[in-house]
Amino acid sequence: MTSMSNKIETFDPTNFKCKIHNKALQGIDINSLSKKKLYCWTCLQGLSAIQCESIKETLSYESITSMSQKAEKDIGLISQMIESILSQTLDKEIDFLIDELRSLKHRMRYLFRVMNDVNHVKEIEETLKDIIGQFQERNEISEGVLLDDYIANFNKLSKFMENFPKNVDVYTLRLDYMMENIKKITAVVEASQKQLKEFELPYVMQDMKWSAKEGEFSYSPKKAVDIALL
Repeated sequence: MTSMSNKIETFDPTNFKCKIHNKALQGIDINSLSKKKLYCWTCLQGLSAIQCESIKETLSYESITSMSQKAEKDIGLISQMIESILSQTLDKEIDFLIDELRSLKHRMRYLFRVMNDVNHVKEIEETLKDIIGQFQERNEISEGVLLDDYIANFNKLSKFMENFPKNVDVYTLRLDYMMENIKKITAVVEASQKQLKEFELPYVMQDMKWSAKEGEFSYSPKKAVDIALL
């Protein structure tokens, strides 16, 4: 059976009264350093320096759900884009290299999977909704640790959403920079292959191949050009 304390979907902070004026709460100051954070319309009169957010758009199940869903959608879209670049471009440039260079590819794929922060967003979302549930259960919103905890986590979510586009730009720039370096490596390998083909000594090198796994030379019917891939 669903209890009233679990129905945070319908939680409306404006149903609670200002402790000073006994009027419906309307605003909330999300600045963690502010001593007073809850305001009714009477509190706000003549206080031009106070920057309050709508309490209904800040301290509610619907607003937190909306923010979290948008963050998760953005994360998913960017993750798909980066994964597409990694699969189509990096694999093409690196896969022909020997095992040691393949390990570099896997490291790069790992490093650039930076958008898998959905779990962190979900944790913040659950924390915020849990606090809202506690306000609902207590039938009171008051100054104190619980409200401070809510504001701290709300600011984390807001800051993540604010910084997300900037971080995407940084990640993309880093990926582009690394791709340029990989193209240079590719060009060097191709040039080395060409040079070895022109200058190899078949009677000396055609049966020698360096085994990267074993760490030694072994004999096999391969031309010296294979060594250029080391």
